[in-house]
Amino acid sequence: MDEPASVTFSVVSPRWEVLRWIDTFVVSAAAACVLIAHAGPPVQSWVMFLFMVLYPGMPYARMLRLRGLLIEVTLAIALSLALDVIVAEVMVYARHFSTDLGVAALLAIALMGVGFQVWSSVAARSARGSP
Repeated sequence: MDEPASVTFSVVSPRWEVLRWIDTFVVSAAAACVLIAHAGPPVQSWVMFLFMVLYPGMPYARMLRLRGLLIEVTLAIALSLALDVIVAEVMVYARHFSTDLGVAALLAIALMGVGFQVWSSVAARSARGSP
């Protein structure tokens, strides 16, 4: 009889642990800049597509510290799409649908996740006694 598959956790060097959130922060900042500047269709479409499909859920998926990158990215995409739908539903039920407001809410959700991720890595380092 086969044994059930187990999920193993990654071991990231403490030195690089804090740097895992930078890509989410950079893409979120790019999405905010594109939103504020009202860039043209090719730039705005690609940056917003990348942001909305991957980055609202990325910090939350990374906090699970799963070993495989494919598993982490798949979970991030699923979480991102779920968050996109939840934000859209809340705006529809509130009868205040605005694309700028929706993207701003997703930016806030993504940056909260980055904050949680940084806080948890700093708390883990201080618990280990590392500077």
